[in-house]
Amino acid sequence: MWPLSEMSPREQSAAAVRRAVTHLGRRLRAQRPAGALNGTKLSVLSHLYRLGPSAPGEIAAAERHQPQSLSRTFAELRSAGLISRGPRDGDRRGALLAITEAGREALHQDMAHRDAWLTRALDDLTDAEVALVRIAAELLDHLAEHPDGSGPDERPPVGSRRVAVGPASVVVVADSAVGAVSAVGAVSAVGTVRGAGRPA
Repeated sequence: MWPLSEMSPREQSAAAVRRAVTHLGRRLRAQRPAGALNGTKLSVLSHLYRLGPSAPGEIAAAERHQPQSLSRTFAELRSAGLISRGPRDGDRRGALLAITEAGREALHQDMAHRDAWLTRALDDLTDAEVALVRIAAELLDHLAEHPDGSGPDERPPVGSRRVAVGPASVVVVADSAVGAVSAVGAVSAVGTVRGAGRPA
């Protein structure tokens, strides 16, 4: 690991995000009940829940897997009654996978355990900090969709997104001329975030 003094501000931010996401991921995994579905199965169920019926290849591409590596996962989920398989319109050789009601219930139960822990953890933050966590979650989701290769980024430009957090709303504005990004309306000043409403 390079010393912080030799890293650019952007590299330091990347390292901080990686550490925080990794640490939080470990904590959330520890909150899952005994006998819970493994991460790959949950990813498949989550994909089908969010995006609806999908071809096996589409799921594999979205989850960064080779289609063959998910064959056993698909078979086990079908055997457990958590997903179903049906024909694809206009393509008798193709197939679509869909989440079943049992699959939705399994996904909800798994999320409920983790969300309950996270809700308790958020109680330790101020309202301003919780608002910023919500904004950060939206931006982390955006980062997760970044393409792996060096080709053109087909995501919407940063300036086209509005992240709304309850009464607080932040508009992320990109200035391509200077590469600046400003957040407007989240908090009046950085100093109001840490320590607001807490004893010194």
